Amino acid sequence: MSVPIPNYLKHMAVFDKCKSNWTYFSIECTCGCNRFEIYENHPTKEENALLKPYYEAWDEIHANKPRKITVDENGNKHYWRLFEPLKGLDGAHEEIIVPERPFFSGITVIKVKCTECGKEHVVFDNRLHGYDGMAGEETKETLEYEPHFKRKCKDIVSLYIKIENDESFEEFQENTDLGFSEEQYSDAFSWITIYKVNEFGKKAKIFDWESA
Repeated sequence: MSVPIPNYLKHMAVFDKCKSNWTYFSIECTCGCNRFEIYENHPTKEENALLKPYYEAWDEIHANKPRKITVDENGNKHYWRLFEPLKGLDGAHEEIIVPERPFFSGITVIKVKCTECGKEHVVFDNRLHGYDGMAGEETKETLEYEPHFKRKCKDIVSLYIKIENDESFEEFQENTDLGFSEEQYSDAFSWITIYKVNEFGKKAKIFDWESA
C-alpha cells in the first residue's frame, strides 16, 4: 500500500516515489509544460485595516505585560490590563477587547500559472484540501471568498511536492470516523510541502503546511 496522490492534483501530477507515509511527485501543466510562476494569496489594503485591531489585541494579550484572565459563567475568557499589578482586579484595570476575527484571515491558497499557455491551477487551498479542509465545515461566506494574489516565485523550471497521509485507505478509516471515500481520503492529507526546482535540479522549499 502507498500514499495516494491527492485526487484534485492527479490530472497534473508526475509520480516520483513513495516512502513510508509520504508520496513525492512533480507538477506538469495539462499543456505539457512544467515551468510555472507561483502565487500566494495576500490581504488587500482594506483587509489589512480590518485585520489590524484583531492582531493588535492578541499581541497585547501575549506580550509580557501585567494582565489577568478571568472566565465568566458562560465559559468565555476575558483579558484585563492591570495598571496596579499588585492589586489585581481590585486595582485599576481595563478589559482588552478582542474584535471578531475577520472570516478571511485564516485562508491560505497557493496557485501556479503555466509560463507556456497561461493556465492557472490551484495547488493548495486550506478551505478545501488537507484533513482540516476536508473534515471542517466552512461558512458559505468563507467558501465564496475570492483571494487576492501576489507572485511568490516566477519562471520556475519545475515544481516538486511531497504529501503525508495514512499509508492506506484502510488505516485512514481506522483512524477516523468520517466515512470518507477513497478519493476524499487522498485529499485529506496531513501535510504538504512544495519545492521549486532550478535548472540544476536543486530544490528549495517555498511552502510548508500541516493540514491536520
